[in-house]
Amino acid sequence: AHIVDYLQRLGIDELDYFVATHFHSDHIGGIDTILKYMKIGQVYRNGADHYNNGDAWASNLVRSLDEYGIPHEPLWEGDEFMLGEAKVKVYNPPKDYDFTSKKGSAENSGSVAFKVTYGDSSFFLGGDIFLDAEERLVEKYGDEMQTDVVKMNHHGYVYSEGPEWIKTVDAKIACGHMSSV
Repeated sequence: AHIVDYLQRLGIDELDYFVATHFHSDHIGGIDTILKYMKIGQVYRNGADHYNNGDAWASNLVRSLDEYGIPHEPLWEGDEFMLGEAKVKVYNPPKDYDFTSKKGSAENSGSVAFKVTYGDSSFFLGGDIFLDAEERLVEKYGDEMQTDVVKMNHHGYVYSEGPEWIKTVDAKIACGHMSSV
């Protein structure tokens, strides 16, 4: 409700795109409220098939999107597309990612992670990726991970923001929030 109110005060009553990085309640829990008050053109999500396995948050999200007729599709490492004049490149998750392999961290490290570049400016959003995903991205992409602004992975918890990640990303601005554990 706070997000809808804020966007409406800015005169925004529809969203062209919405990215559900992964199916945890702190990332998708408010989408039902947003759907009631705002039009969404396209939803991107990770490729986890939890909604086929009875996960309540994932099932509710997919059901709501289908009810509202909103197209939704997974994003995978290597996907690239344009949002207007901004280029989006997806770095995570890899297509062969096993969302069940690492128990608690599997869903987090399977978050959609992407970089948006507009002109000379860029920002990186990594959802809740953990150190294992950060290390893989640094090793595979190196300096390509550098960005101007980064949303801190997994809310800035100790499970993320490894020293090599911070050094490689070399962001001018890092933003994020800590929620209660």
